[in-house]
Amino acid sequence: MATKQAIDGRQSVRISAHGANPEVCYVRTFQGPRSVWATWAKGSDAYRTLDHDPDRTAYGQSAALLRRAIEARGIRWGSYGDPAALPLRILRRWSGIGRHTGYSHQWKRYPALRSLLMASVDSESEAREARRRGFRTFRVIQEGEPETLEDFPEVLCPASDEAGKRTDCQTCGLCNGAAGSTGPRPSNAPRADWNPARVSGIILYEGPSRIDGAPIVAIATGLDDPSSNEKTGPMIQTWIMRSDIPPHVAQSSGDDASVCADCKLRPLLQRIASGAQS
Repeated sequence: MATKQAIDGRQSVRISAHGANPEVCYVRTFQGPRSVWATWAKGSDAYRTLDHDPDRTAYGQSAALLRRAIEARGIRWGSYGDPAALPLRILRRWSGIGRHTGYSHQWKRYPALRSLLMASVDSESEAREARRRGFRTFRVIQEGEPETLEDFPEVLCPASDEAGKRTDCQTCGLCNGAAGSTGPRPSNAPRADWNPARVSGIILYEGPSRIDGAPIVAIATGLDDPSSNEKTGPMIQTWIMRSDIPPHVAQSSGDDASVCADCKLRPLLQRIASGAQS
């Protein structure tokens, strides 16, 4: 089944995913997430701990590096994992520096996310409910649903195949919640200007998940070699994972609920649904 996706608010976004299975999460946890988790788990010097003053008004060395990286490239929340699993202070602190994008299926549970993240919605009714709650939306257009909603401003995601890949997420910046301005356009300054030590990642957070209290870790990568993701562009990528279980194992066992909550695209929930239907 082909799906499309749409963006709202100031505008919402909708987008299509032709050739993919829209019922299953597109993230291959045994690839990117597994690699990031393994580098962190072995204590590699490539990843630095985020240091800052207790009052969070002054920046330590690694925090200053991350700040420069976000100013230069912008930050994408949730390359894997729902940003709702993180403390709100983490999202607020690093989203206000440069351009950011992010999505959450937990918009009903955490209304404070509306200024920072798009509500990921899977139907026309969900889109309208999220809008009533003050969220802008990123809607997957289900087969049989209208591509545009009456009295509901949406635009086809300009980075999608259906829109002709007119731009990438870094350049567009629409998916930044209800905050208003998309923020300054990233400069994409050369890495050597702000990262001479070639640090590749910063550990943003280690602690309990806001979803279920289990231990998680959040890591920002792409400070050295920028992401080659064609759709997002060279934004700083963030990976939110269980800290005690490799992400591909957590996904198989269902422990990915700590970072993905009740997202219906989780493979375990798909297997349960398939079994119930058989």
